[in-house]
Amino acid sequence: ASYRTALEIDPGEADAHAGLGMMYSTRGDYAGGEASLRRAIEADPKRPNVHALLGSVLAQTDRMQEARESFEKAVSVAPGDMSYRLTLGMFFFKSDRLVEAEEAFAQAVRVDPKHAEAHHYMGEVRAQQGKASEAIKSLETVLRLDPQHGQARQKLGELRSRSGEGEL
Repeated sequence: ASYRTALEIDPGEADAHAGLGMMYSTRGDYAGGEASLRRAIEADPKRPNVHALLGSVLAQTDRMQEARESFEKAVSVAPGDMSYRLTLGMFFFKSDRLVEAEEAFAQAVRVDPKHAEAHHYMGEVRAQQGKASEAIKSLETVLRLDPQHGQARQKLGELRSRSGEGEL
């Protein structure tokens, strides 16, 4: 109700539209969520989080091309923010578009070579593609950056045991 009150005062209030869009979406009202998020973008197109939320709503409704465009827009609005690059990569990964996922994660690694999660996701994608030696290199990088990264350690162990390189 507070979002609606804010919109009565200022119908162009981007935060209120975004909040309402998130509320609708979490309740499963994707049409309402999409409409509110699009209004928020009209009011302020420079909010990467709103583009990413819209991408998630569109993906939930199997509108994958539009979802991709929204995730890419989030990256273009905030090119230095790793969260949007990783979200784009995960969108491709979950859509089984592994070549595009690998490229998205490679771009993330180029932007921030010390970002352990970007290397982790790169390793997961490469493993899924059957590129064991490349995946191992990515996962070794994760552990150099974050020695406590359990998922990377586990995946690295699996890959090494399959390839005959032994455990960590």
